[in-house]
Amino acid sequence: MGHKNKPNRGSLVKQVQDSLDEKLQIGRKKKPDKIAGIAQNYIYSWETYHSYLKHCCYFVKWCSKTHGCKTLEECHPYMQEWMKTRKSLSPYTQKLEVSALAKLY
Repeated sequence: MGHKNKPNRGSLVKQVQDSLDEKLQIGRKKKPDKIAGIAQNYIYSWETYHSYLKHCCYFVKWCSKTHGCKTLEECHPYMQEWMKTRKSLSPYTQKLEVSALAKLY
């Protein structure tokens, strides 16, 4: 029974949530982190977290449907292709999606 040797990563959506949860720092002061040059490592607001979660989930669901991906690592090479499919969206939304994927990876 080889399946018992694999770690249980959960669904792609769960993997995204776990990854972003690790970066969530609600209540932490951003200014000292900016000065230290580490602000890009964290998410400081619930609104940003929810936006990033939503757009990252769109991406991984597309990867799963289009390419059969099962892990975040398998989805990584398809970011450029995904962004090409999003050209019809507003520049604001495109930037949000790029930022969300950058935070995820």
